[in-house]
Amino acid sequence: NLYAEFNTKLTDRLNATLRVGHEVFQEERNSLNNRGDEFNIPQFFQFSNTRQLSTIQNLRERRLIGVYGDLLLSYDDFLYLNVTGRNDWTSTLPAGNNSFFYRSYNLSFVFSEVLPLAEVLSFGKIRASYGEVGKDTEPYLTSTVYEKELGFPIDGVLAYSRAKIRGNAELKPERTTTIDLGTELRFLDNRVGLEFTWYKSNSKDQIFQVPISETTGYALLVENVGEIENRGIELILSGSPIRRTNFQWDMLVNFSRNRNRVIDIAEGLDEFPVAEQFGDSGSTVTMKLK
Repeated sequence: NLYAEFNTKLTDRLNATLRVGHEVFQEERNSLNNRGDEFNIPQFFQFSNTRQLSTIQNLRERRLIGVYGDLLLSYDDFLYLNVTGRNDWTSTLPAGNNSFFYRSYNLSFVFSEVLPLAEVLSFGKIRASYGEVGKDTEPYLTSTVYEKELGFPIDGVLAYSRAKIRGNAELKPERTTTIDLGTELRFLDNRVGLEFTWYKSNSKDQIFQVPISETTGYALLVENVGEIENRGIELILSGSPIRRTNFQWDMLVNFSRNRNRVIDIAEGLDEFPVAEQFGDSGSTVTMKLK
């Protein structure tokens, strides 16, 4: 991760900070699975003591390259504008869809610095932001492959079976857009604080391994499944009832509410997978369309 930061004073009241950078993330994983069946000598747990020995080696490679910029403008320490932009190139999505750009805007106004306030109000700020995030997926989901069967070779014969996951050569990157509005207020010489946030987040083209009928020859299909929306509020109330030179008592109470709903879903599906847990006791949490 390499970046450069520049700070300058554009005018007597306007300051600017610019950060530009380049990031490379590369993952290489090599795993080896050995399996031996039918011990010749009971309770002698060595691979050399098995009648059938099989080995499976898995290689995994993934690369993500990104360039980004972050510009912060500060006007007289009461008005702030932050603009960011980033473009990623990934090895896990097909050519044509493996480059994606996303951006964000954040505006804050500390009105307590410029407006006359009642004595009870110590600090006041309002803010608004819009942000986008792009995301790729796990490697090797754009094609369907064959896997070597454990327990083979038998009598020198190897066996391969088609994977239960059907790949998708037209996968697109996931995208999430978020709108955030909020305010921060402090009262009585900062002894009491109130922070309120309203947000709405929409995630489109989320990539999931969707269960399908096994009559197709597969158990799962990799798909951009649709759009899901989260909308909610957050409220934080803080206070410092006791302040002394060597002792301070701070209190904080928070409340949040989130509403989640499916807006759109890929054709032919009637439920949206939200979370998956794999393993012998794996499970899938889904949301059904009404």
